[in-house]
Amino acid sequence: MIKRCLFVLNVFCSAFAFGQTETTFRPFLDTAFSGQAPEYRVTHQHLSRISGVLHTYLTQQMEGRDICNLHGSVHVSQDGELIAMHHNFIANAQVLKSAANIQFADARAVIRLIGSELGVTLNSIEIDSSSYPSRLTILANELGSDTIVMEEVWFMRNKILIPAWQIFLNTGEAWWDWRIDATTGETLEKINWVSSCQFDHAHIPHHQNAHEQCVPTLLTNGYTVFPTGVESPIHGNRIAVTDPSDSLASPYGWHDTNGLPGPEFTKTSGNNVEAKEDIAGNNETTIGAFAEGGSNLEFNFPLNLTTALRPIKMHP
Repeated sequence: MIKRCLFVLNVFCSAFAFGQTETTFRPFLDTAFSGQAPEYRVTHQHLSRISGVLHTYLTQQMEGRDICNLHGSVHVSQDGELIAMHHNFIANAQVLKSAANIQFADARAVIRLIGSELGVTLNSIEIDSSSYPSRLTILANELGSDTIVMEEVWFMRNKILIPAWQIFLNTGEAWWDWRIDATTGETLEKINWVSSCQFDHAHIPHHQNAHEQCVPTLLTNGYTVFPTGVESPIHGNRIAVTDPSDSLASPYGWHDTNGLPGPEFTKTSGNNVEAKEDIAGNNETTIGAFAEGGSNLEFNFPLNLTTALRPIKMHP
């Protein structure tokens, strides 16, 4: 009984808090759309303990379903002043709605379709519909041990909003964000959030026995790294980059999380990222060290791969 009361109290307080904070950011969104903001869902909200800035992140909706790839954010100071607002919302989304009869293909059929495209035969599919219509949770062991999440959404195709299934699927080797036409079963878009490369094919350039000994130099807000495109130390050397953050996504640098000048972290942690050792090789988050850059955010460390790597016994 005590646990249930606490849960109800927590839900009530959360709902009350959102009702209060919506009056903080909603007027700015309404103003951007001449008085009436389109339908949206708050995906995440954070009130900074340090700055008092309210950060609100949104997804546009229509008829209670998310519209894929339409997102926004509103950032309001503790004095009620607008600091920044970014969005790609569209006005009058209803006029873009498909005129066809809205039907969603059977969830099992969709999962089997994905399994077939991945070359996997599914023996059983368990569906939990307790959260429907907002989402379905599915277990198909042949596609990985993680629960598959399916959501009814809208997808913009040729300037028409059509009904679609959005599927989040982690197979262990890939992490898919998959969008499928809810009527035809056609794949509309699929994104693999995992990038990987095998070394069983030719690479150019290919540096035999490549290693690097880098002498640290002063590099304020800088990183000595293998750049994107260099797949491993045998394919290229590190380079020095200074203040590489995107001016829109991270205007105050990678290590800032409150939207105000000055980093909140001096280690490799910050805006949506925590980069650290994965000692167990399984994305475990409680062990392994972060790199520490100090007050200058100077991430420039010596690297000698001839001594840092140990031989790995290969099994036939």
